[in-house]
Amino acid sequence: MTVFIVTGPPCAGKTTWVQANADPADVIVDMDALVAAMTNSDASHTAPSSLIWRTAMAARDAAVRKVLDRQSRHVVENINGVETELDAYVIHAVPNRDQVDRYLAQGARILIVDPGRRTVINRATEAGRIDTVHNAIVGWYHDHAQYVADRGCRVA
Repeated sequence: MTVFIVTGPPCAGKTTWVQANADPADVIVDMDALVAAMTNSDASHTAPSSLIWRTAMAARDAAVRKVLDRQSRHVVENINGVETELDAYVIHAVPNRDQVDRYLAQGARILIVDPGRRTVINRATEAGRIDTVHNAIVGWYHDHAQYVADRGCRVA
């Protein structure tokens, strides 16, 4: 199993990139999808409650631990009995430095989706995203972009 950590600023198109590149049986871990599954509102326009956020974080962390577990083999068998090894895509917009280093140490490949600061700010504004999304965009370019690039992470 190859584990891809797909990172980039909010509104960069990480989910769209994963949907275009993952096979139907691959594992996709997406915080936005987890939050959406746990609430009855559109997470892009309202901030989730702290309980929903913490619960979704715990679910994401458990899923990430599972896909990074080198002791288990992740395969799917088709109707003809042919086994195919699954890949996993973890959408993690802004992993901290320790998380980046841990992902790399565990053999994950980090892919950066970044169409540029102006593009993501325009997308966030046009979509009516909340202020925390705009703050996360600024944080990505200020604190995170250079760190992942310096570690040899590949631009998707």
